[in-house]
Amino acid sequence: MTASEIHKVFRQACNLLTRNNLFLSFERVKLLIDELKSKEMLERYNDLRQDYGFLLDYFVDGTEDDERKNSYIKIQKQVFLLVSDLREMLLADSNNYEYVEKRRMPSREFKSATEILYFIEKLTQQIEFQQNSLTPNKIEIVNIQARKEKLASQLFATFWLKNELTEEEKIVFEKIVSTQYDGIAEKTLVVSALILSLWRIFNEEKLLLLLDCCQNEDLLIRQRALVGLVFVLSKYNQFLQFFKNICMRLMMLVDNEHITNALENIILQIISTKQTEDINKKMREEILPEISKLIPKIRNFSDIENFINSEEEWDEENPQWQNYLDQSATDKLQEIAELQLQGADIYMSTFANFKNYPFFSEISNWFRPFEYNQVDVMRIMDTAKPDKKSLVSAIINSSIMCNSDKFSFLLSMEHMPDKQKKMFFEAINAEIGQFEEIEKDEKLLNPEKQASNISKQYIQDLYRFFKLFTWHIDFADMFSATLFIHKTLLFTLLKENNADIEQNTANYFFSKNLYPQAIEMFENITKKNSADFAAFQKLGFAYQKTGSTQKALDNYLRADLIQTDDIWTLKKIAICYRVLLDYNNALTTYQHIDFLNPNIKNKFNIARCHIELENYSQARCIYSELEKTDDTAKLWQAITWCAFANGNIAEAEYYSKRCTENNPNLSDFYYAAHIALCNKNYADAIDYYLKSIDNKKEEVESLITSIENDQKYLINNGIYIEEFTYLYDAIRTKI
Repeated sequence: MTASEIHKVFRQACNLLTRNNLFLSFERVKLLIDELKSKEMLERYNDLRQDYGFLLDYFVDGTEDDERKNSYIKIQKQVFLLVSDLREMLLADSNNYEYVEKRRMPSREFKSATEILYFIEKLTQQIEFQQNSLTPNKIEIVNIQARKEKLASQLFATFWLKNELTEEEKIVFEKIVSTQYDGIAEKTLVVSALILSLWRIFNEEKLLLLLDCCQNEDLLIRQRALVGLVFVLSKYNQFLQFFKNICMRLMMLVDNEHITNALENIILQIISTKQTEDINKKMREEILPEISKLIPKIRNFSDIENFINSEEEWDEENPQWQNYLDQSATDKLQEIAELQLQGADIYMSTFANFKNYPFFSEISNWFRPFEYNQVDVMRIMDTAKPDKKSLVSAIINSSIMCNSDKFSFLLSMEHMPDKQKKMFFEAINAEIGQFEEIEKDEKLLNPEKQASNISKQYIQDLYRFFKLFTWHIDFADMFSATLFIHKTLLFTLLKENNADIEQNTANYFFSKNLYPQAIEMFENITKKNSADFAAFQKLGFAYQKTGSTQKALDNYLRADLIQTDDIWTLKKIAICYRVLLDYNNALTTYQHIDFLNPNIKNKFNIARCHIELENYSQARCIYSELEKTDDTAKLWQAITWCAFANGNIAEAEYYSKRCTENNPNLSDFYYAAHIALCNKNYADAIDYYLKSIDNKKEEVESLITSIENDQKYLINNGIYIEEFTYLYDAIRTKI
């Protein structure tokens, strides 16, 4: 079997399993058993088949068995674990990056987890000794740190690549994540390794370890673990029912209000990643090109330091800078700032090209926290000299970039000339300082802001790994199921403990224009609360945006029953009626709106409905009233069509000329062509028709279709049916 065939059979077996088709699931599992040819796996398979055979025999015999359901679930659980192991073993020889790394582990001669941790602690002591000495040897510190990081990478690989953890490895893991251990890098790396391992293959013990981390006192560990938990539980959602321990632990976890709030925030942050690609495209195609135009201009000015250091000096000493910046580039800079304040991931495209540094070839570095004592940071900042530590401190404490982008940013500075580096550092330092002030204010108003920032940064780190890592295609994308989190067991448990999460998530989907998901959630909300006016409005709008006009109308009408005479709702009702070609009801609705809030636009809508109903006299009366106060080109065009459709060619011609003589649009030429045709001015008619499509050859057939649709009115105004044949070919020959 190929890797894709193995994955296909695995998915089939799992789908059958979750639909309670255990017998058929066994058949798919047997295909993998036959492919693997493992005596041990065959014995596991046969034992499960035998257990299920006994269960069926007892059922057929009519034997009462209170434990039958539990026994069935236990077999399902074991079949799921078996098929997961089979897939893992069959893929062991594949070219997939993870399995290549698994095969390499024995040859790399890793120490045991206990030994690795022991040497990391010893190296940490050596670094502290060097740093506290009177004459610290910076080169030696960097060398020791490099050895320490290499060991940390081995620790990462151990918890990532091993499917089962030994008791010794569990003890090491628990020691690292305990409050007694100080190494931030090791803490975050082992948690990420655990998440990545669970993402590859389900393991109940590892998931229980992750749940322990979700209650860790260390905020950095807790938030990373909670982010990983949301992804892992989403992936294995269908199978969680087989694992009672997991379900019980989840119920206990979400009983904590702070954790519930944190999980809600994380879910919304994950959903927001669906917009990252759109933001990246906007950054690449609109914002960054506009800003890049600014750079050559700035370079032409001699006093660059004043430009980057002080807005007051900038304005005072060189006003032409401000004059230039007041153009579109300034708007783009403002747009970036607004996106940033909204929590948008604006740096994905900015730093995407910097992920090819050797630093990122080591997988663990994608999950490493940005620290001053990291080897590359120490090496680069050692050459920067002035104010190096203040900049790094600012970057570390800032939440405007995720850890991965912080490394990218710093690595990109490595080969920059010292003078330019100094100026750039000062400018960036100032910008980060401004955001830090904003963050301080937010933290005072919202104490949970720090937790939110940590989870946001980690989600962005994960996003970059799954999108930009050299071998990212070998990993199942964590973000592919982003829009299904609201259908998981975790979300159901959260709803039971937090009544607002469903409404908040629905509103978030709605605010991000994710209308199919918003529909699912608002449908559920309105079933439980039939008096939720806003929910029916939003449900109607979501259906409208997805093209389900009748369903949109139904929900707008229900909203109108709850809160009558809401102008916005009535306008939407009228629009839906028009789209559904129900002009009588549209007219009635617009007339009611005009009674509540008379205005020019609404009178136009009433007149338009009259025209669609061929009530031309009523429409003309409305236009006559409007002429007294709103004698505009828009009104002339409306009267032109009304008069033409009603057979009043003279009046139509009068208003048509007013339109064509005053900044005409394509519709004005089209109506003028109809009128010229009815007046038997064929040459003028053809000329106007071609102007109405801006003389574009590719639009000719579309034009002819439009004329065919208006044949009824043209015939009523004296055009013979056979003339259309000549007209169409004459138009075709003229272009």
